[in-house]
Amino acid sequence: MPQDRDFKRLVRRRMARTGERYTAARAALDPRPPAPGRDVARWVEELASPPHAMAAFGALRALPAGRLRPAVLAGLDHVSWRVRRSCCRLLDDLDLTPESTAALERRLADEHPLVRRAALHTLSCVHCKPDGCALDVGPLFERMASDPSWRVRSAVLNPLVWAYGDEPWTPGLLRRFVDHDPSARLRQVAAKSLADLEARLRSDERRLLLPPELRAKTERHRGRWVAIAGGRIVGVDDPRAFRHARRTWPDTAVYWVSATRGADALG
Repeated sequence: MPQDRDFKRLVRRRMARTGERYTAARAALDPRPPAPGRDVARWVEELASPPHAMAAFGALRALPAGRLRPAVLAGLDHVSWRVRRSCCRLLDDLDLTPESTAALERRLADEHPLVRRAALHTLSCVHCKPDGCALDVGPLFERMASDPSWRVRSAVLNPLVWAYGDEPWTPGLLRRFVDHDPSARLRQVAAKSLADLEARLRSDERRLLLPPELRAKTERHRGRWVAIAGGRIVGVDDPRAFRHARRTWPDTAVYWVSATRGADALG
């Protein structure tokens, strides 16, 4: 079984190829049924025990959403922080419901920082949800950026550029980290992230000055870098292709394509 991140990548590729929803693609790639006769409540309890937690997590994760969701929602109020954290993580690949959203929001005030971090990720990670994340994460990130734990604050900071770089509130929140975060490490990361974001914005502004037909072609690659030479696209999000283009065509220029700003941005 691939590691979680690799497996999610495989699921996304299958979704793009087949048009299946996340849960259907995941089931096709990992069709193992839950072991018969096992007690779901016991698996939840075993999440509290480091020697048994990994196996219990895998068994729970193999359950269909209809069985998994109520089990882990109950586990969010467990006395063990390990159970609460794992239950937050087990909700990560499921669509948010009003009940699960409310339960996860309560865990944002959990006494243990790793539970708060897991709840934050599950509420905000747009890439993990089968149908994306409909929650307005701006106010959520603004709130959790003041968490006393640097681990929780880092879970706000890390996805800002790669997942939310086109949100209007992102530059201001990055500046807040740069100017006020108690952690020197996070201030440094935020400064680099802010510089990267500003470079993207400047690059996208230059892209909008391209001839209209060429500019429209770049917008097929939203949220990516594109290389242009000789009036055509010669590379997309591939540093090796960009290096080759620069060696081959002296006029090569690389542009960021905003995920939200369209070709009509110039008016």
